[in-house]
Amino acid sequence: EWLKEKNYFFKMGSYQQKLIDFLESHKDWIVPDYRWNEIRGFLRQPLNDLCISRPKNRLSWGIPLPFDEDYVTYVWFDALINYVSASTALHKTYADGTPIWPATYHLIGKDILTTHCVYWPTMLMALDIPLPEHILAHGWWLVNGGEKMSKSAGNVVNPMDYMEKYGIDAFRYFLAREMVVGQDANFTHEGFVRRINSDLANDLGNVLNRVHRLVLSNFDGDLPKASLLGDAEKEVIDLANKVIAEIKEGLPKARLSQSIETIMQLVRSVNRYLEVKAPWKLAKDESKKDELATVLYVSAEAVRLSLCLLWPVIPAKAEEGLAMIGSRFTNENDLTWGVLQGGEKFGEGKPLFPRIEEEKKQEQPKQAAKPKQNKPLTAEDVPAEMDIRAAKIIDVQNHPDADSLYVLKVDAGEGEPRTICSGLRASYKAEELQDRMIVLFANLKPAPLRGIMSNGMLFAGDTDEDHVCVLIAPPECAKPGDRAAFHGVTPSTEGRILKVKDFEKISLEVRNKVVFCGESALEIGGKPVTCEVATGKKVH
Repeated sequence: EWLKEKNYFFKMGSYQQKLIDFLESHKDWIVPDYRWNEIRGFLRQPLNDLCISRPKNRLSWGIPLPFDEDYVTYVWFDALINYVSASTALHKTYADGTPIWPATYHLIGKDILTTHCVYWPTMLMALDIPLPEHILAHGWWLVNGGEKMSKSAGNVVNPMDYMEKYGIDAFRYFLAREMVVGQDANFTHEGFVRRINSDLANDLGNVLNRVHRLVLSNFDGDLPKASLLGDAEKEVIDLANKVIAEIKEGLPKARLSQSIETIMQLVRSVNRYLEVKAPWKLAKDESKKDELATVLYVSAEAVRLSLCLLWPVIPAKAEEGLAMIGSRFTNENDLTWGVLQGGEKFGEGKPLFPRIEEEKKQEQPKQAAKPKQNKPLTAEDVPAEMDIRAAKIIDVQNHPDADSLYVLKVDAGEGEPRTICSGLRASYKAEELQDRMIVLFANLKPAPLRGIMSNGMLFAGDTDEDHVCVLIAPPECAKPGDRAAFHGVTPSTEGRILKVKDFEKISLEVRNKVVFCGESALEIGGKPVTCEVATGKKVH
């Protein structure tokens, strides 16, 4: 049904150049930085006016416009305004006088990036309200190697189950350590158990229990003072000071995972220090009492610092651990070397994080494999659900953590562009890919490539040069989203998610520049898909 009506619009395009200028002078405004590239690419096209209303006679339940009672506001406009109006309605500042708005980090989901990095800042510019200092677009927790969680699919992880069984702090630690803020992360039970056992039970728990036990058995639970510090002790102290500096720099930038790993480097260094010094051997020699005291003091102080630094992540367990060594965390002044003076009374001890022991399932006897039947592959062997389509590359960026990969933004006829990581840097310059039409395996299961979730794969033909390929090309008449099919085969519209192994069941090759599977050519709109490589070369 076609509707025609009058509405109010926000002249968003009037602020396009001001937003572009702001982005160019604030390259760190959007976190992570490759999201900045997405928005900058989006702004290459003219901004349209933004409709902000609906007639009340058609949408009666909305919030009335203050300047026209016959209209109501329409999302996203009213929703975005709430960030400022709700956060400052009662108090303009925090207790220490810091303004509540602008936010230091405005946290959003990556799927609503355009709304918050184009609509929202232009609205603020129009109102002369300061922009947030940073927009941080967080990623998603995925399961089963890259699937989005879904109640209907039954693959949802219930956090309450984990917290009840393994403790809140263990669950907090896994979430903060495993996900690099801004990127997607994969949740697996095996990964959870491995991380908790490795970092918390083995590394942190082991060093805390060692120091606690040795002070109790050799100094009646009173922390001894250090005497002369040697090279090994100075190495631990230098690392501790370096870690403190890195944490103070990294946490304000929301580098949670990296900061935790930095702290765990200090924890592991204390374990190595104890292995080298072997205080359990020093305890057997009365003449080594001073050296034993130094080793235990340095170890205890390094453990104290580690627990204080981990306090935001595992607050309850950090306090338990600090109590074991006669200490506590009060404020930022405790984040310095030398807070322990010697003489502190150690408390009772118990394992902070008991090792998780899972029952092993009995393996079933393997059945003999059935002999494979060799037969020529034809287009009928292609899964009917395979969504092969034309697409257009609209933005090209280097992958921040992989020299061989590009991060592409691709228009696949779906409204919103999709991100694809592709190993084309040995084959194409970035400018050669910009606005190029390509052929896309569109319903491939998303997978992370060096920290960036890739949502599809491109088709390319082999050449005689190592690591160099040639992209296959749709016919000139193809538009983004046009479906490709093998001649004589009707594709399914079921939309099932497929895996790489589904594609590996078939074999594509080029003959006279046309892509074939068996005797069937790959076509879009009845015209062949082509590739500029020699006859007989494979397509991957």
